[in-house]
Amino acid sequence: MDEVKTDVAQVTEPEEVLHVEEGYKLIPIMNELNEKVGVFRFNPTDINIINRYNEMMPKFRAAVAPLTKAGVDANGEGVDDESVELLNKAEEKVIEFLDYITQGDSREAFFSRTHVFTPVNGNFYCENVINAVGQYIAKKFEKEIDASNSKVAKHTHGYRTGKHRKGDR
Repeated sequence: MDEVKTDVAQVTEPEEVLHVEEGYKLIPIMNELNEKVGVFRFNPTDINIINRYNEMMPKFRAAVAPLTKAGVDANGEGVDDESVELLNKAEEKVIEFLDYITQGDSREAFFSRTHVFTPVNGNFYCENVINAVGQYIAKKFEKEIDASNSKVAKHTHGYRTGKHRKGDR
């Protein structure tokens, strides 16, 4: 006689989830040929991003300072063992700093196609990235502040003009 299974698979309800909008946007990263090279995960309303950027800039400069002793070829690679070691240490630091600033994966976003220290127009590629990120942050943050200030002005207009001085009539 065949055995009859009496086990019933347990159906579990999915855990409750609370969704909170943080303001993140995925911004395509384009090169000069208008090719998509990555995606920048960015929150323009994150007030601390400016603080993180300003905190990291001196550390970035310190991390790349030893590269003056490194021999670098046209592809951003070290020409000898000492240069390779200097580049590798600096590369990890630069990526760590950008990850901290953006709270994202900068290796995937910015450096999947171009090496961190590839020379581009007299700068390392990572310098171009950091400058572009800084300019983007400043532009977007200014826009968010302007929008917030406009909203506050709209809601406080009556108090500033005296309309609500003696209460609603």
